[in-house]
Amino acid sequence: MQLDTIDTSEHSSDWYIFEPRFLARSIGLARQYLDKNMPDEVPTTTDKEFDRLLQLQPANFWLNCAEMAELIHNGYPLDLINYKDCLTVYTYVQNHLEKAMKVLVNNINTMNAPLDDLLMLDSFADRVFAHARFLMPKSGGAVGTMIQGLDITGLGQVSIFKAVTAPSLKDALITSTEEDDGYPKRESFASQIANLQTVGIENGTYTL
Repeated sequence: MQLDTIDTSEHSSDWYIFEPRFLARSIGLARQYLDKNMPDEVPTTTDKEFDRLLQLQPANFWLNCAEMAELIHNGYPLDLINYKDCLTVYTYVQNHLEKAMKVLVNNINTMNAPLDDLLMLDSFADRVFAHARFLMPKSGGAVGTMIQGLDITGLGQVSIFKAVTAPSLKDALITSTEEDDGYPKRESFASQIANLQTVGIENGTYTL
């Protein structure tokens, strides 16, 4: 589910994955991972323990949806500084996944389709949706005003993924999948994408 109030019609769906940026927080080491032009070695002092701790200190970044999904996929912690951004991020990712799946399901070739990337985005969408759902209208139509279930780690920020103490995906989403609290539920595309990876389609070209 996504909200009609967040417009995704002005550009192609992949534009919203790579262009809009959101203020997020990870650790300093993520800077080297994100910047492919940085040297493999980072400046250090003579104190190895100090250098290690320095790289693990929180650091803010302006990230697009693809970068956030990739960081989480590779085990980096991630917070969104403004928890309301999780609704926009989720809408952008879900819109892209829905359009991609319509193309793939309609007998279009999967040979050159970025199925691994789509799986990564789907997993990311699950994690963001666990928080974004509380900002969506309930089944009765009213937008929830109590931001319950959110893992707030600072003033208005929400923790999407904790690298060290992250719960299993099932545990992280238990409120969204097992309780009927009136908030929207999300159906993952993971099984469909995995099936396409296994079966494949022989003819056509994948393009959104």
